[in-house]
Amino acid sequence: MSKQAAPSRPPLLPMVSLAITAAGAAAAGIIGVACVMIEPCSADDLAAIGVAAAMTWVVFIISLLPLAWQGLGKGLAVFQGYLISASIRAVLGLGGSLWLVTFAGQSAAPTLLAFVGTYLAMMFAEVFVMVRKLQCPGSESESRR
Repeated sequence: MSKQAAPSRPPLLPMVSLAITAAGAAAAGIIGVACVMIEPCSADDLAAIGVAAAMTWVVFIISLLPLAWQGLGKGLAVFQGYLISASIRAVLGLGGSLWLVTFAGQSAAPTLLAFVGTYLAMMFAEVFVMVRKLQCPGSESESRR
């Protein structure tokens, strides 16, 4: 009886980075198109959406560092890294959005709408990848028996 090797999965950080980039770009595009279709948007409003989406992406990429520092282990180590990442993301994301509105002079509504929309899309993508990582690798083969 030989043990079958568990299927190898790609490393977590590139998977999460790709997922949040795709989700953030899609969300920013949808928000930009909705802004143009629903209400006449100025170029400044569209710029605010782009800046807020880019800032949110940078915050997400920075917040992946604790996942790398936790060694990308299994179970609790990944969960601890995720909680630290979420805390960093909340502080930097909200602080960055408020800074863009208050000090950089960006329009409040498009900036905050883009931040919330891209943040939620990226968070859902990240959680999806994290849940896949936390699943037991042998659970699929055992359920077929």
